[in-house]
Amino acid sequence: MTEISADKSVFVPPSSDVRELIERDLRAQTEDTTFAGPMAVTQDVIAMLKRSWMTFAGALVVVFVVVEFLVSPILHMHSQVLATREFSQRLTTAAGAIGHPDLSPLPNQPLAMGTPVALVQIPSLGVEQVVVEGVNGQQLQGALGHVAGTAGVSESGVSVIAGRRTTWGAPFASLPSVIASAANETGTAINVTTLAGRMTYHVTKVAASAEDIAAASAESQVATLVLATSAPAGVAARDFYVIAKADKAPFVSTPQNRSTGMGLREGDMTRLPGAAMWLIAAVIALAVARTWTRRQMFPAAVVWALTAPAIAVAAVMFARYLDSALPPTL
Repeated sequence: MTEISADKSVFVPPSSDVRELIERDLRAQTEDTTFAGPMAVTQDVIAMLKRSWMTFAGALVVVFVVVEFLVSPILHMHSQVLATREFSQRLTTAAGAIGHPDLSPLPNQPLAMGTPVALVQIPSLGVEQVVVEGVNGQQLQGALGHVAGTAGVSESGVSVIAGRRTTWGAPFASLPSVIASAANETGTAINVTTLAGRMTYHVTKVAASAEDIAAASAESQVATLVLATSAPAGVAARDFYVIAKADKAPFVSTPQNRSTGMGLREGDMTRLPGAAMWLIAAVIALAVARTWTRRQMFPAAVVWALTAPAIAVAAVMFARYLDSALPPTL
């Protein structure tokens, strides 16, 4: 008769509860090493927002402020470089058309929005900016803007040029400090170059009212320039105007765009969907980075090197679109 030793180990099948725990652990290990698909990313996005939505909201505010006041001057400078190059090409083309009866140095139809139309220089303020056609938030992010519906720059009537006071390079930050004088050639000088030539204006009134501008409009044979921004700085509670008169007869008038009917402090609400789209893109990119890092699919340094540029671009675009919905002269 065979005896079984007492110290002989005997296999005991695990209970159903133990098996379930083992299988769940194996599934978790397998999931941690598989590719993070759309469902996993979506779950991580929801979990991230539920867990730290206040932190996320605060981060959005910080991102917007950083782009609006620190990154935007760099973007504005880049836009000015491109606008200056395009305006120089337009000047060269216009000069080449002189003396050719079949060519016109001046435009014979209204310009497309965003087209460079002039160069404004205010030596006493250190201002030198290209002016583009149009004054919505997107156009004023990169340049000064000519208000559609007003006279062409350096032409008969009142031409209005608007610019930002606080953000995106703040080209008109020092506009309230110009000196006005009723006597021509004693107020602050403003030099304006267009395709037709160069014109010098002198400031005659600071903090002008709408009534002052209306009165200037009555002088139809005089080239009047109105520089417009917002006040106070950083709030844009009201419009701020400076009126200047030309030192010589106006240039030949050219076709101009009709007024858009939008005020200088009226944001473009149609840009909000774009802001939402870029916000979603930034959140998805961040969730992908967090998911890949948590599942240890790649080294953390590699993950963030791949996703950080996408997150940064989406964040900047979100801020740009959102800014377009704010007062353009902010």
